[in-house]
Amino acid sequence: MSRRACWCGGAELQPWGGAYRACSCGTLVSGAAQENVTLYGADYWFGHQTEELGHPDLRERARLDLPERCTYWLKALLEYLLPPARVLELGSGHGGFVSLLRLAGYDATGLEVDTAVAALSRGMFGIPVLAGTLESQELPAGSLDAVVMMDVLEHLPRPVETLAHCVRLLRPGGLLLLQTPCFDPGKGHAAMEKNSDPFLRMLLPESHLYLFSRKSAGALLSCLGLAECAFETPLFPQHDMFVAASAAPLVKTAPEQRAASLLSTSSGRHALALLDAVEQHVEIQRRLAECEADRAARLSLIQRQHRELQRLMRPLWRRFTGT
Repeated sequence: MSRRACWCGGAELQPWGGAYRACSCGTLVSGAAQENVTLYGADYWFGHQTEELGHPDLRERARLDLPERCTYWLKALLEYLLPPARVLELGSGHGGFVSLLRLAGYDATGLEVDTAVAALSRGMFGIPVLAGTLESQELPAGSLDAVVMMDVLEHLPRPVETLAHCVRLLRPGGLLLLQTPCFDPGKGHAAMEKNSDPFLRMLLPESHLYLFSRKSAGALLSCLGLAECAFETPLFPQHDMFVAASAAPLVKTAPEQRAASLLSTSSGRHALALLDAVEQHVEIQRRLAECEADRAARLSLIQRQHRELQRLMRPLWRRFTGT
């Protein structure tokens, strides 16, 4: 069986570590041959994810993701595109993000390759979810305002072809929003292992087929006509990147526009309240971290002063005790 080439066409790949090889474009390429879309069925979510990786199952993930990942993604989308834009989430999983998008007022639909997973997410959230590959769907060209892909790009066996199809579905100036692991070509595998780098958790060759750097992700998007790219601060900066891309210049919405859009509907008010609660939680965590850092600094100062006091008192103690 021939080895997988890089998405860029590069076949001269250098051994990097484990089952991965490195391309000069800045991409890690898995040597695994898995290209079976059924890999991401119910067994993946309720077997592989739970038993082999120790992650929560799909139902528990929905509960955990809604106040964390999903709210972060909603906030990011609102910064570039307001409701009632038409949005497709490729690889929608449990459907929590699609549900939150619809709550905010978007015309959002999910897509899952596995019919059982699609049915499960429909049942959990009462949302529209397409089943099958993206290419098999009867979606008109130029019919979408945005395509979102969260932790999906790294799984695609043919990322150029799949993303090209996404671009065809976007209206002129449409938005692609994605989250994917971020490979740093400046770090070798041995150095990562020595430093227990968090990115090591992303090395899953059977499912993470391509691991992109910011350089290679930008090149991939640019070659598809999405030359306007903004690398935003990811939710998990220790191992992820978060990218907004378009063929047109990216223009951010104003905070008052976002608030007005959400306040215009009753369900949007619920979404805004959730975003506000998460923002307050983040601020509390930030202040707590500041307090802990200040406490640690004060404790360190007290300890240094104590040692200095002991040093100054030592001669007096000897004189007093005659020792």
